[in-house]
Amino acid sequence: MGKERFLTAMSASFDQMRAAKELVDIVLVFGDLKLSCHKLVLASTSEYFRRMFQAGHKESQSEEIVMKKIDDKTGILLVEYFYSGEININSENALCLLSASNMLLLDDLKGEVENFLCSHIGPQNCVAFLNMSHLHDLQDLIKEYREYITEEWKNIDEAAKNQLREEDMVAILCNCEVQEENFLYLVDWVETDKRKVYKFMDLMVNVHLPACSKEFINNTVLGQKLMQNPKGIKLIQQALNTIYQRKHVVTVVGL
Repeated sequence: MGKERFLTAMSASFDQMRAAKELVDIVLVFGDLKLSCHKLVLASTSEYFRRMFQAGHKESQSEEIVMKKIDDKTGILLVEYFYSGEININSENALCLLSASNMLLLDDLKGEVENFLCSHIGPQNCVAFLNMSHLHDLQDLIKEYREYITEEWKNIDEAAKNQLREEDMVAILCNCEVQEENFLYLVDWVETDKRKVYKFMDLMVNVHLPACSKEFINNTVLGQKLMQNPKGIKLIQQALNTIYQRKHVVTVVGL
């Protein structure tokens, strides 16, 4: 028997023993669901359990371990994964699996989920995926989702935009070079919730108005109610003056 066949057979045997509750020595509790397992299998597949059992934590001395923050559906998938190395990742369970794999130090599974999320991002879920990435400090995903949101801004609904964090909004403004779009993005984001209005002028520091066209400022910025305040009017005047001076310099040099 080859090594691969041997490992497959051994994995199947452990799973059969689990199903029959043979030699099981620990119970994982997911909400109201209890699943009997083998410490050896858990420790060999999860660094989280390995450290727990080796350190002799009180949980490892108990007959049951309550898996907080992991629901029963995710629990079933995880136990099957511990015993088979296989798991079905889909849009409905990806975020829960990402959270669980991060908690249980399942790096391989975490990588698989990240790849799935990157390849299944859409206007309807991009902000939710971004927020979950923050929860687990997944910097690569955070960067990718921010770029996606910038590109698909017009296709993202108001409810999703409202869930976008301020730090992400700032990052999007800083990464986008088209300042006219930045102004419109910021207005869109602020208008999703009246409580954000007071933040508008402070966030305008991330929009470089002088880089906008004179027509855009006169036709769009000047008529925006959010700019109808002393600070906003001053920014508009400064932008128009800069544009005028820049045009004047170009004209003189052209002579």
